[in-house]
Amino acid sequence: MTRRPLISIAAFIAFAAMIAACDGSGVASPDRPTVGFGGNSTTISQSLVGTWRHTFEFVDDFGFANATVTTWTFAADGSAERTLVTQNFTVGSADTLLTTARWSASGDSLTIQFTSPSPGTFEFKVSVQGNQLTLAGEAYTRVSE
Repeated sequence: MTRRPLISIAAFIAFAAMIAACDGSGVASPDRPTVGFGGNSTTISQSLVGTWRHTFEFVDDFGFANATVTTWTFAADGSAERTLVTQNFTVGSADTLLTTARWSASGDSLTIQFTSPSPGTFEFKVSVQGNQLTLAGEAYTRVSE
């Protein structure tokens, strides 16, 4: 394999991880008060509990077939996990990133406080209609409750 495809694969993986982590309406500052996590009895909180998946497939500038699959699992106790799988079908490579977090919802806002591997707090616009979750403008399909 030549150096150029290896660089493009590494760049793609880094770019996909960056996009997945930063697709919210903005980053809350460390000084900004956060809402409580877990125990929220609003309808949106109850409807978020479960596992949701978003798949994005594309062909890059080199003609390589790629996909990113983002899976969110929101537990009733306020814990969450995000699994991001980046795949390059052309060269047969894949990478997985697991992120743990705490979450809460109020109105049409979802606050996610990432705990590992990198801490940070994000606020996203959210809605749930049937088996479709819209999170920061991206559509996710319910995988399980």
